[in-house]
Amino acid sequence: GTKWNKSAAEVFADNFLECRQYKCKKRSKIIKAFKSHLKTLCDQYKAESAQLTEETKLAKKMQHSRTQRKSNVRRPQIILTFLC
Repeated sequence: GTKWNKSAAEVFADNFLECRQYKCKKRSKIIKAFKSHLKTLCDQYKAESAQLTEETKLAKKMQHSRTQRKSNVRRPQIILTFLC
C-alpha cells in the first residue's frame, strides 16, 4: 500500500487501542484488519466505477440513438416541405 494508507492504518490502530472498548490488544492484528478492510473498499470502488463507466457509455449510446431517430423523422418532413 501507499505511505498514506500505511500511516492511516497506524493512526487507526493507535486510536482503536486508546478507546479500550474492544478485546483485541494486538496492534499488528488491528493494522492487518484495517488494511484488509481498506483493500475491500478500494476493490468495491473500482468495481462500481467500472460499472458506472459502462452505464455512462450505454446512456450516451442510447441518447445518440434517440437523437438519430428524431433526426431521421424530421428529414423527410423537411424534404417534403421544400418539395411541396
